[in-house]
Amino acid sequence: MKNIFGKILFPLVLIIIGITLVYLAYSTDQNWQFKFAAFFVFISSVVFLLNVLDNVKKNIRIGIFILLGLSALGLSFLNYRSIKDPIDFGKEKDRRYAVVVQRLKDIRVAQLAIKGVHGKYAGNFDDLLKFIQTDSIPVIKAIGTVPDSLTEEQALKKGLVKRDTSYVIAKDSIFSPYYLKERGNSFSIDSIPFIPFGNGSRFEINSGEIERNKVKVQVFEVVARKTAILNDLDPTLTRGEIDLKVGSMIDPNTSGNWGE
Repeated sequence: MKNIFGKILFPLVLIIIGITLVYLAYSTDQNWQFKFAAFFVFISSVVFLLNVLDNVKKNIRIGIFILLGLSALGLSFLNYRSIKDPIDFGKEKDRRYAVVVQRLKDIRVAQLAIKGVHGKYAGNFDDLLKFIQTDSIPVIKAIGTVPDSLTEEQALKKGLVKRDTSYVIAKDSIFSPYYLKERGNSFSIDSIPFIPFGNGSRFEINSGEIERNKVKVQVFEVVARKTAILNDLDPTLTRGEIDLKVGSMIDPNTSGNWGE
């Protein structure tokens, strides 16, 4: 028995090393060269052991073959998970990012509204929520008919039409029934500062003023960190993902980095 153990010890050690390398290759998302080398070590060690087993008793060979079979099944499972996990992650990430993007769109709509009324963007969510819930937005209506031959301004000067200004609660104007219908679902205004799926994490918000072509321009930026959106998912799969944001503190635009 001691002689047999001495023969198979070295190839068994190589097999254990091969299994460890294969596990590390997939659990830490190594490149294909590392994965190939890991499989090469494992297969080579198995071949080595099979050659040694030619002189080993049948019952011992059967036991070792069973062990190798179980190891192969384990490696196959790891290979399966290495393919399935990124697919599942991608689907869940896309689902979450879509919800966060919609929340950023809601914030952008509110920021544009507050700038239209007060001339500047909100630099914090307290001011933004106060505006949405308590402030009013002027709604100007033209009363009368504008002739085809005149513009509305010309018709105003001639007294053919007049303008009437009324005020609507900001939240009813910003998040009107039409907006909510287009949005696809309703939401709580109080939830605006919080990142969906973020376990209480808040969006980072900032606003200010920059100069472009010797003109002062108002800007704002709202950011959702990927670590908050994907906080409970496999961190090895989040590498390469981006933070979502709308607006910019260095460029006067209100676009989102998701393409809208």
